[in-house]
Amino acid sequence: MSTYGNDPQRIEMDLTTVHAGLTRQIVSEDLPPSEENLALQTVCEEGARAVRATHPEIAENRRILSRQAWKEMTPEARATVEAALPVLTAISEDDLADQFRKDIPELVNDAIGPVPDWAPKLPGADPATRIFGRVSRMSIILRSSVETLDAVAARLGMTRGEVIGIFVGLVSLGISLIS
Repeated sequence: MSTYGNDPQRIEMDLTTVHAGLTRQIVSEDLPPSEENLALQTVCEEGARAVRATHPEIAENRRILSRQAWKEMTPEARATVEAALPVLTAISEDDLADQFRKDIPELVNDAIGPVPDWAPKLPGADPATRIFGRVSRMSIILRSSVETLDAVAARLGMTRGEVIGIFVGLVSLGISLIS
């Protein structure tokens, strides 16, 4: 810790990397979604946010890295995000569904060019963090509750595997773009 104790950039990067690794392992079921693992995941996310909140230059650096990752995103990855919109809105309550309807077009359009009329910019928004944070938490819930997964699959007219595939794909994409 003495090596990096005075390096907030390094601390933020390490917390972000650990959070991404935990999320990946919980979603892929390499780690159980136990109370301890979820608490550690939350602490890493909150710690990285705290560093960004107290060091604006680190927050700006994270935004630059995220924007660059989105610019380099493949058309297939963009299509994955766009295709998830109807699924995410169908299984979400009204307010959350509205947030997905605003965030996903903004995120995809930031990646590919000018924003069309139907996807207004949200000032100061970080749609990538909101979308992938929500999706990772939803994935953990779906993986830990067969009843919930069955209800979501039935509501969407999909198989369990199709639903999990959408969520795992989004989480993997989010980890690669946000971390």
